[in-house]
Amino acid sequence: GPPGPPGPPGPPGPPGIGGPGGAGSTVKYKPSVQMKKIHWKQIYDRDLGGTIWEDINYEQVDLDPPIIENLFGARKKKKKPTEEELKKAEEEENPYKNAVDLKRSNNIGIMLSHFKMSPINIKRAVFALDEKILSNEKVNQLKVNAPTPEEIEIFSTFNGDVQ
Repeated sequence: GPPGPPGPPGPPGPPGIGGPGGAGSTVKYKPSVQMKKIHWKQIYDRDLGGTIWEDINYEQVDLDPPIIENLFGARKKKKKPTEEELKKAEEEENPYKNAVDLKRSNNIGIMLSHFKMSPINIKRAVFALDEKILSNEKVNQLKVNAPTPEEIEIFSTFNGDVQ
């Protein structure tokens, strides 16, 4: 007579073992950089039934390793710069930053705020000798806070953005 129905399938193999496509197929890829740690729960082949991963043929999946490494590669930690390196970098970034000491700089800022106008308009009032804006008190404050010869020398080479 006709052959009988096929027997039941055997037990599943150990994780990671399987045929082409479907459960157990994996892509063996060794990245050239350290990859980010992704804390996912591992799913074993025996648990893939009824999931989207069951029907994937990994041999047909086209991965571009440089893109994967760029997206998921761990960033190298930058070493913390020393205080000396930070100070040197700050000086190189803005050599004029500490040209005027902090207390003097604050006093100049307070004095300028009493004018209630922009520095360019204060300059115009000085050049025009505008007595409506320049009271005796304000002229004296401008004299007291005028740049020193050293400050004039330091800032004479300044050609950056004046704010």
